Amino acid sequence: MGKERKRCKKCENKISGFLGIREDSKMEGYCIHCASDIQYEKEVKRRNSLSPNERRIEGEIVELEGGSGAVLVLVILGFIGLLFFLLPGIIFFIIAAIVSSSRKSKAASLRAQLESLKYSKKKSKSSTIDKVDPLTILKRKFAEGEITEEEYLEKKNILEGG
Repeated sequence: MGKERKRCKKCENKISGFLGIREDSKMEGYCIHCASDIQYEKEVKRRNSLSPNERRIEGEIVELEGGSGAVLVLVILGFIGLLFFLLPGIIFFIIAAIVSSSRKSKAASLRAQLESLKYSKKKSKSSTIDKVDPLTILKRKFAEGEITEEEYLEKKNILEGG
C-alpha cells in the first residue's frame, strides 16, 4: 500500500509534498493556502491592536526598509558610470551607500521609538498618579466643587506644612 497523504487541519484537503508546509514549521498540518490565511489573520489582528502612532511608525519603518527606487537608480547609474567614466561611477556608489545607510539608521531610530511607545503603554496607571502633586489634586477637587472652600483651605495648610 502506498503512503497516505496528510490532510489539512482546516480544509481537509490533501497536503501534497511540494506544496505542504515544512515539518518544522509552526503551520505543520495545514495546506499552503490555509497556512497563508492563518498567518494573514494573525497579522491583521496584530496591526489592529496597534495605536495610530504605532501604526504610523511601523508604516514608516516598512517604507524605509522596503527600499526606494532612488537607491536602485543610483546603483544602476554607478554601473553605467563605471562602464563609461570611472570617477562618476565611484561617486554614484558613494552616494548610494550614504543614502542606504541613512535610511537604515532612520529605520532603527523609528524602531527604537516604537519600542519606547510599547514600553510606555505597559506602565501602570498608578505610577502616573504617584507623580501628581497633592496640591494640584486638591486644587482640581476644589475647582470641580468636590470640596468646600473651608475644606480646601484647611487641607492646603496641612499640605504646605502650616
